[in-house]
Amino acid sequence: MSKTKEIQDLLTVWQEVRWNTTEFINSLGGEGLKKELPRGGLNTFCKHFQEMLDVQSVYLNAIKTGEMHFEEMLEGYEGDETAESLLKRIEDLDSEYAEAINKAPANLKIKWADDEEKSLAYTISNLSVHEIFHVGQLIAFCYATKTQLPQPLVESWFLTPLDEE
Repeated sequence: MSKTKEIQDLLTVWQEVRWNTTEFINSLGGEGLKKELPRGGLNTFCKHFQEMLDVQSVYLNAIKTGEMHFEEMLEGYEGDETAESLLKRIEDLDSEYAEAINKAPANLKIKWADDEEKSLAYTISNLSVHEIFHVGQLIAFCYATKTQLPQPLVESWFLTPLDEE
């Protein structure tokens, strides 16, 4: 089914947001993913990425079923994945996410909390906001922990490199 320009634009924005995440994973590599961060719960870079993928799975299921179920999320994250594993999961999940969006009717309504219905466009946009929120946190954690920022993000967001602080 052909999607509206709005839905296609939101999917493109999602893909641009996700690029930030993959650049982070590529930049951090295996050991960088395990770096301790000053935050309870999601206290490593890896745990942030695991949570982001978990949330995306919930959104994917909501698009497929028409109902948002945040209770499906995991309780905790081990933070023990490799960069390769995370990137493979992202590739697979992003493919399934795009396919579900493209198969869903553009006027799909998804039941959220208290039976409040949200549009497909809202749902795609909300997941992008969630992801970019994490990217902002990760950028701040890089500055706080003196962790090298991914160069492509420095360039695209006009960030101050650590060596210029």
